[in-house]
Amino acid sequence: MRKEGPVGAAAALALAALLGGPGAGPAAAPQEATETDVDPSPGFDVLHYDYRVSLAERDPAIEARQRVRFRVDRGGLARVRLHLEGLEVDSALAGGRRVPASRTGGAGGAAVSIPLADSADLRPGDTATVTLFYGGRPEDGLILRENVHGDWTAFADNWPNRARHWFASVDHPADKASVTHRLEVPADWATVANGVKTADRPVGPGRRLHVWRQEAAIPVYTMVIGAGRLAVVDNGRAPDAGRGGHDVPVTRVVFPEDVEVTAGPFRRSVEMIEIFARLVAPFPYRKLAQVQSATRYGGMENAGAIFYSEEALAEGTMSETTVAHEVAHQWFGDAVTEARWTHLWLSEGFATYFGAVFHRVADGEERFRREMREAEEGYLSSDAVGRPVIRPERPAQLTDLLSANNYEKGGWVLHMLRGVVGDSAFFDGLRRYYEAHRDRAALTRDLRAAVEEASGRDLGWFFDQWLRRPGHPRLAATWEWLPDQGVLELDFRQEQEWPPYRLKVPVSVETEPGGTLRRSLWIPAERSATRRVPLPAPPSAVAVDPDNRILGPVTVGRAGG
Repeated sequence: MRKEGPVGAAAALALAALLGGPGAGPAAAPQEATETDVDPSPGFDVLHYDYRVSLAERDPAIEARQRVRFRVDRGGLARVRLHLEGLEVDSALAGGRRVPASRTGGAGGAAVSIPLADSADLRPGDTATVTLFYGGRPEDGLILRENVHGDWTAFADNWPNRARHWFASVDHPADKASVTHRLEVPADWATVANGVKTADRPVGPGRRLHVWRQEAAIPVYTMVIGAGRLAVVDNGRAPDAGRGGHDVPVTRVVFPEDVEVTAGPFRRSVEMIEIFARLVAPFPYRKLAQVQSATRYGGMENAGAIFYSEEALAEGTMSETTVAHEVAHQWFGDAVTEARWTHLWLSEGFATYFGAVFHRVADGEERFRREMREAEEGYLSSDAVGRPVIRPERPAQLTDLLSANNYEKGGWVLHMLRGVVGDSAFFDGLRRYYEAHRDRAALTRDLRAAVEEASGRDLGWFFDQWLRRPGHPRLAATWEWLPDQGVLELDFRQEQEWPPYRLKVPVSVETEPGGTLRRSLWIPAERSATRRVPLPAPPSAVAVDPDNRILGPVTVGRAGG
């Protein structure tokens, strides 16, 4: 989320350059700390949600029936616990028989506990189903209210764990599932949801039933619906969704009053899909709808149905960078999801970086550098600098994770990782990571393993210093020409208050008359280090990190100057 046509020839050349290039740099050996997976649903794994919800004009309440199909992972499973807050449960079924559902609390939040009538017959690997009938007025998660134009609308807005206010679920990113949305709405309403629409039929006077089915498993926080008087505008098609060879229809779903003003930010949506598909993998879903909605965020990356701030779109202030960020989330965050909240950088850091990468391919190197400079400045000026990206414990308020650590620094970690292993190994590693965990959840160690396999290097030191420690380097360099040896001597000092970093430092040297030499120098995780570079002629200027590949301030001067 954001806190606020065919690829052209120039873009194709930029993309080819981005995918090429050798790896570089030595190996190192520190090991990443062992992590313990959190099981959000002990003993079972949800496979599919299938629910029907009734929505009405000017009515802030819902009626719902929901079936949850799950796989048994542990023998002796007697009950299934699903998050559900604030709504009244009328009844429940298990194994086709009525059972007494009960309310529970605890650290995981309010939930409903459903006894399994046939639990004695269930074995690990079996599948079973429970059904809930419930209703009431959602306190959050499903936003039922007037839109910016005074028309009644319904939009889900689940992140991080607000789906439980309208939708019984294992409300945790690690438990992904497919979903069928059955929406009973007024006949003049349009709807949008994850997946593709499989039915649209009358169900009574002035009422219709819209059915949307999402086949690939997605995290609960991206399972959404939208309904109201909406205009659906064709924004083109991107080739090959990767699931059956279907093209990806791209639409924008907006309020009729805002059809014209919303065209701009989504102008290059198809190009974004094509660029990310060529860098990583085919688009993971059957369609992409860009939706004007009631989300509290600038953009929310719901799988195949991205929701954007209705105010920003109506006012014409939505940026294309936000759109690129949310489209990138379809691969990283939706198709591959962080298995623990404390690894949110695997979602937000990726979307931040790939949003900038889109601009590099489509608009050129200078635009990319500007995006990365702005991300660096945002991080350095934030209050997140004194904390590590991956916290040892989940914060009490999950919204505290929406910080410059997971966004800007997370994007910079990927930028520096690419600089350490080289473009070819970097993108190869990301593709391996994506393919191994598509439609599943992953941890940082999984990304590390994939990039290590692609690069042939141990990267434990890299992930440890950039993700599990706070801060950033503050690098100062001085240089001196030693004419009797024909050598440029560079002295590096790390002046930050945090422990020293191991760094790959790009250096550019202009020599007389008019030559340029570029080198990458490895410096150890020590406060000071000296490196010597033989030169064919005296240097006239020396630049350290000229392309801004190291997070944090870098200064350079001539010794004695």
